[in-house]
Parts: sequence; C-alpha cells; structure tokens
Amino acid sequence: MASYLCLLLLAYLYPWSLIDAWRSAREPGPPSPDLAGILSLLLPGLGQAYLGLYSRGWKIWCYVAAAWTLMVSTRELGITGILSDVFTVLALSAGAAPVLSAWDAYRNAKRLRAGR
Repeated sequence: MASYLCLLLLAYLYPWSLIDAWRSAREPGPPSPDLAGILSLLLPGLGQAYLGLYSRGWKIWCYVAAAWTLMVSTRELGITGILSDVFTVLALSAGAAPVLSAWDAYRNAKRLRAGR
C-alpha cells in the first residue's frame, strides 16, 4: 500500500513542478484558457496549478485520488453492503471531476485574462 502512495505522490508532484518551471521560463502574459482546460482534463487540478491556483488544484486532485482509492480499497478489502455502494458513488462522481475541473480552469483563465 505504501508503494502505491509513493507512486501517487510522484505522479502528482512531477507534472506540477514541470508547470512551475514552464511558467517561470516563458514570458509573462495572460494564461491560455484552452491550455488550462486541457491540462485539467489530463490530470484534474493541473490546469488550476497552471493558473497559479495551487490550493484549488490540490483540493481537486486530493478528492479524485481519495475517491478512486476508496473504490479500489473496497474491492481489495472485500467491503460489501451499503458502505460499498457509498464508495462506488464517490468514485463515479470522481469520474466527472476531469470535466468539471477543465470547465473550472477554463472559466478561471478567462477571468484572469479579463483582469477580474
């Protein structure tokens, strides 16, 4: 289980450090709403990190990771009944998270471009 957590942490931190390096290397300007949306589709919360909204991106990513971990652990631990159904609903709602995260990143990038 610890190795899974280490892999999740590595998969989470590596793209964010690349985004930080890329943002600091390019010339300053308004963020691209399209790029923010695409990044959030690839990894929920990554588009928010691109926009500099790190805490919001972290919360989105943690929700998705926790929901999928709950779903996988229910199967591995053999949890059945109503608790299994609750965990499954949480995991299915996390399936919609990339789309909602992309929409949120796109909307926030538009706001940042407009100066609001």
